[in-house]
Amino acid sequence: MATILDTGLLDKFSFLFSMLLIMLLMYGILEYTKFFGDRQGLHILIAFMLGVILLLVPSVNEVISTITPWFVLLFIFILLMVIAYKMLGATDADLKDAMIHNKSIIYWIMIFSVIILLGGLGKVFFSGGDNAIGVTVNETGTSTEGDVGETGVSAFYATLFHPKVLGLIFVLLIGVFTITTLTGKVKLD
Repeated sequence: MATILDTGLLDKFSFLFSMLLIMLLMYGILEYTKFFGDRQGLHILIAFMLGVILLLVPSVNEVISTITPWFVLLFIFILLMVIAYKMLGATDADLKDAMIHNKSIIYWIMIFSVIILLGGLGKVFFSGGDNAIGVTVNETGTSTEGDVGETGVSAFYATLFHPKVLGLIFVLLIGVFTITTLTGKVKLD
């Protein structure tokens, strides 16, 4: 049944969207950093060539199409937080000051980005059929090794939200923020 929001046809063009995304990101990075000087044509050529090369590697294309929606959600969350911050009376200078002096915001964005990237890599490279890496499946279809008992994306999420893993992440975050707090500069008024 056809609906107004039927996006089934767009799935056929996901490789093209991934290529365009890589091209635009690479072009933006090259233009911002001025890596080759002010040679805009060279920047376009390099971005196009990288986009075509990544188009030819299906696993990279699948990773990009897997992580892109999650990064869009992260961007929307950040945008909503900025809007909420500005609704409370903050100015653009306050936002810039918070981003420069409060490094924990950047750390959290980097942590979520690494989790999204690892989830995408795990979905593409570690979601096998009946015999994923290190998992033995018996004739009833249940796993006989480990306590996760699944394969693919659900195994990644089950592992990520396992109490031991969450405890390890919590202890590591406490250590990271302790070190950043102790090594920060002391302001004397």
